[in-house]
This record gives sequence, structure tokens and C-alpha cells, in this order.
Amino acid sequence: MYNVQSPSRNTDCPTSSKPAMANRLLDWFSVVMADSKHRRQHPKPKGHFPIGCQSEVRWMFGHLDSDSDGRLSLSELYGLEHDQNEPCLKPFLDACDTDSDIFVSGPEWCGCFSKAERPCAAVRRRSSPDSAPTCDSRGYYRSTQCHRGLGLCWCVDPHGVEFAGTRTRGAKPDCDMIVNKISSGGLKTNSVDLDDDEDGGTDSAQDLEGSADQPLDF
Repeated sequence: MYNVQSPSRNTDCPTSSKPAMANRLLDWFSVVMADSKHRRQHPKPKGHFPIGCQSEVRWMFGHLDSDSDGRLSLSELYGLEHDQNEPCLKPFLDACDTDSDIFVSGPEWCGCFSKAERPCAAVRRRSSPDSAPTCDSRGYYRSTQCHRGLGLCWCVDPHGVEFAGTRTRGAKPDCDMIVNKISSGGLKTNSVDLDDDEDGGTDSAQDLEGSADQPLDF
């Protein structure tokens, strides 16, 4: 984790990409935390965390801190940082160790994510007024989303993933009912029924998923 990076590796991750890396990790932390709570697995993080450190960040620290010593070692971070599909992940985590002692403390870990934004807030900041998503007070997506310019509305999960078959034109869908059906296993996410679109076009999977670094486009 703390070895000097080769020049070719460094060019894979420009400095401007690191904030988006923090946003994606924060979004992923929240998904893993929610799944763990559903499975009734609640690792309690050890160590000191500064005021304002986000709950997902504290939770993931405890999840990674397998020996509960209040700091993250090279071996504890190994599985997280060695993702070949994320060239910015290792440089991002390297930078967390601000005192270069080969451990990441609670304050250092929280500092890495101090400017990270939750998925809806990150997208809203870069969106036009017509396409800006509606966020809750924590920065996640509200269940009902609309594109004012196109007159379309649809239902999403807190991370902006659209629920299949929920697009309506001219009226808002009953997203509370949709969410209840999702909770009971009656519907699925990650696929979208486009039959309601009058133009008959198709949207890519990237267009249909809101995320911390990709606004929802049409």
C-alpha cells in the first residue's frame, strides 16, 4: 500500500479523480452497511473518531479493523485496495496515512472522506435545474424522481437506481407503494421497462443509474 508508485501507475489516477473515488467508496460503504444490518451483523468500530465523521465511514472502519486495535493495517486494507478496476483506489488509500506510519487511524480514515458526498448530493451539484435529482436531508435519493423538462417521473432506491416499470408521464407514480413491494420481494431493481417512453428509444445502463459520479441523463 505504501510502496512508491511507478510512473505508469500514477498517470492512471489524476488528482482530479480522487474526490469521485471518495464519493464512490462512501456510496459502497452505505450499501455494505445496510446489507450487514439486514443480516444483523454490527461490527462496533474501535478508536477515536472526530465529530462529523459520517456513519458509513465509521462503520466501514470497524468492518475492516479485524483485530479491533483501533487502526487499519496493511493486511486489513489489502483486500479493499487491490481492485484492478479502480486505479484510483490504492493512491486514494495511500494518501489516508497522513503521518506515514503504515497504519490508518480513525481520524485519518475520517479525514479521507471529510469532503465525500452521498450519491444524490454529488449528482445534484453538477446537474441542470431540469434534471437535478431530489435528495433527502442526508444526501440520498428520495424515492420519487422527476425530469421537469421531459415531464417524466420514476421511482428509485436511495442510491438512485431506478425501479423497473415505474416511469410515468404527466403524473407521479406511487413510489411509497413501490418501495413496499420491493421490501416484500415483489419487484426488482437494475432494469427498466422503457415501454412508457413515447420516443421508443433505449437508455444505457449507465444512464439509468444515478451514482456519486454519474448524473442521470436522458
